[in-house]
Amino acid sequence: MFIIVGLLFIVSGFILNEWLLAALFSSDGLIVTAHKIVIWFVDLCLIGTGLIVIKLRRSLTKEIIFVITGAFIIIAGILFTEKFLPIALDTPMTGQNRTFFRAFEVYFIATGLFAIFYRRSIKFESILRFGISGLFCFALFSVYVYYRRGVLYNALIYFGSLLGINLIGTVPERLIIFVVIILILYQLSTRLALIKKKRLVSNVFAGIITLLIGIYLSNTILRNLPIMFASFLLILFLLSMRLPFTKRRKIVSTALAGLITISISANGLTDLHRVLLPDQAVTRFAKGNYNNLAIDMDQDALYAVGHGINHIHAYNINALNESPRLSKMETGHEAFFSYNAEAKEIYIYIRKTQQLDIVDAASLTTKQSIPIQFPPGLKEDTWIKWSQPTGYIIAAAESGNKVVDKATVVVSRKQGKVVKEIPLSPMNILVHPARPLLYMSFFQGISNEIIIYDLEALSISNQTIFNARMDRMAFLESVNELLVTIPTKSLIYRLDADTLALKGEIKSSFGVRTMAVDAKRNLLLTVSLVTNILDVIDLDTYQSIKRYYLAPWLRSIALDGSGNAYVSSFTSLFRVNYAQEG
Repeated sequence: MFIIVGLLFIVSGFILNEWLLAALFSSDGLIVTAHKIVIWFVDLCLIGTGLIVIKLRRSLTKEIIFVITGAFIIIAGILFTEKFLPIALDTPMTGQNRTFFRAFEVYFIATGLFAIFYRRSIKFESILRFGISGLFCFALFSVYVYYRRGVLYNALIYFGSLLGINLIGTVPERLIIFVVIILILYQLSTRLALIKKKRLVSNVFAGIITLLIGIYLSNTILRNLPIMFASFLLILFLLSMRLPFTKRRKIVSTALAGLITISISANGLTDLHRVLLPDQAVTRFAKGNYNNLAIDMDQDALYAVGHGINHIHAYNINALNESPRLSKMETGHEAFFSYNAEAKEIYIYIRKTQQLDIVDAASLTTKQSIPIQFPPGLKEDTWIKWSQPTGYIIAAAESGNKVVDKATVVVSRKQGKVVKEIPLSPMNILVHPARPLLYMSFFQGISNEIIIYDLEALSISNQTIFNARMDRMAFLESVNELLVTIPTKSLIYRLDADTLALKGEIKSSFGVRTMAVDAKRNLLLTVSLVTNILDVIDLDTYQSIKRYYLAPWLRSIALDGSGNAYVSSFTSLFRVNYAQEG
């Protein structure tokens, strides 16, 4: 029973961390340094108390445990007062917040006093039920807060996507590593049986191994929890070493192996995959966090921007091994731009300066800057599209809501100013190649809608709602179709470009996101956010004819017309010779 009580202390110390408290109560997700120290101090006290209780369980009494527990519960109640937690989390005190804080304050302090005063008559089973019910109520409260903020659905989608991106495309590699780690840990568990003479050596050896594992994992997928996660692994493995080699110890070793396997960086595994199974058609020519791409065949140039670079990169597609040319101006790590092939201009919005920069593609210098001031609070990426038929540049800021005042602006390139502000925040935009039409897709929360905006009349001309989570769009000019990816269904919807009526579906990879059309060969190229795959689809049969394994989190595709696709990802740039020419 003392072990269970100690574990409750330890679990509470890990759960009540600064990140969870900031996510639940802070409006901007930030906590001042002084209060971070207080939170960490309380967490360490909880964890330390739990370890002491487990270590000294034979000499402790029930009364001492209840006094310690009551003291911690009273401290928790004090932390929930209006004078501390709202200030620490920079949270405005509304009537609703004040009610919650007061309820927590009274509940915790009264419970702590009750545990101290009635320590002789309370049973362990009662306090255990109290602890479990308290954690359950805290979980319900967390779900309620996220629901009230309208981010629960998006949070589930986000974390589900991250899990899928890191796991699904590397399942075979992870299974092999899992088996290897299991064998290693079982051997360690067997050979490091803790007898009195070997206890110190075994503890030190097991601790070093576990700490190294924790540090490695904390610097890959779990970057936000380095100290906590390393400490958790250390405690877990050291506790497991004190058990005989029974089912319990095997379960701990297996759980640890599973945790290590899941946490290994997907990028490292895909590198291993390409080494073991090389594909001559695939070339990785740059490393970095890239997003948008564009090609100018007249200048043999591939232009790239991304969250991981602070300049526009211009690669010579005939010499990809050479370093790219860099723009004179900084991009502020923006993800999107648009290319005007006729004028040889690049259009990119810099949030830091709140300006739309017009960049000369040959010299990569800024020709003109047009001020655009989006509403405060829009911190997501900004889509940029050039409409050749109208001479307009469209800039659309992403957000968590569909309707946001002035979130999309229409800029006249000739006049050099904003001519229209649209109160919509699309998640993707696409311009018609020959007509003055702008397609806008929305997939915030449960909203899944496509709108056609007339750039001449500057008004909505058509719109439709779909019962599916959409993503990116592409235009198939030969049959006047708008293609829309549906990642969760492994489908691409074929819509009539005028009426938005559903004409058919195309099967593709799970997580399909971005598309590019090779009109010369009548092929559709897609990349998946999840499976690491570039899929080549024959538009005559709508069947996949070739798939190429690249990397996780594939983002953009640019075609050079000669059978080469250039693909960006979270970690690399690739060239894929999908037509097998040259």
